[in-house]
Amino acid sequence: MYRYRRNNGFSKPFSLTQISSWVFVISQIIVFIVLTLPLLTPFHLTAACIMLFLSFSLLIYFWIRVSLAQVVDDASYNNDTTRLCNYCCANVNPESKHCKICNKCVPKFDHHCGILNTCVGMGNYRFFICLLLSLLLYNCIISGFSGRIIGDYLISNDRFVERNRKVGRFINIHASVVMNFLLCISSSLINIAVLFLLGFHMYLRMNDLTTYQFIQQSRIKKEDQNKTGETVNSSVNKTEIENTKVTPDVK
Repeated sequence: MYRYRRNNGFSKPFSLTQISSWVFVISQIIVFIVLTLPLLTPFHLTAACIMLFLSFSLLIYFWIRVSLAQVVDDASYNNDTTRLCNYCCANVNPESKHCKICNKCVPKFDHHCGILNTCVGMGNYRFFICLLLSLLLYNCIISGFSGRIIGDYLISNDRFVERNRKVGRFINIHASVVMNFLLCISSSLINIAVLFLLGFHMYLRMNDLTTYQFIQQSRIKKEDQNKTGETVNSSVNKTEIENTKVTPDVK
């Protein structure tokens, strides 16, 4: 039976995680523009606008590049060096893997990203790393300027409120500070996750591995450890079994 092949990250059906990420980024930028920028001093406002525009542009650019990249095995390889994909019924590169979500073979498959709803492999891996770096920069700017608002509010509350007296006619200053606190916390948590991902992929590059290969190696290692444990348990005497309350298999 024919299954639909997803060409890129914008091919339907969209995933719930993907849609949630769109909603989060849009909500984040709206809150920052409405509740953070108006409370900044003219100098910081100018700097924030320029930095936000550049970082957000980079984020969207690499997001699109990763999502639209054609990461599919074109099966144009020498038959002597290929293997047969049982799903595609075609010869593919030995390092390719069939993604069941996208229903296609991906050259040098790394992983399927649920947030982007596309596979990351040979065709877009570099753009994926650039996307992580741009996301890190973007959230540093968000957390930095929202943190600035919180600092000004805590250090000089009266002067801060007086400085934003005109803005206070349209938005509640105290509620805005609370929203900026939540914005700063969420952006910082995202940065922690992004830094972990970057560190993990740096480790993978140093060991010439993909995420899929790392998971496979970890799974094989765990299975080997389980087999070793079974061998050891089978040789345990009855006293040890009683002491550890392990019931031996009945054969």
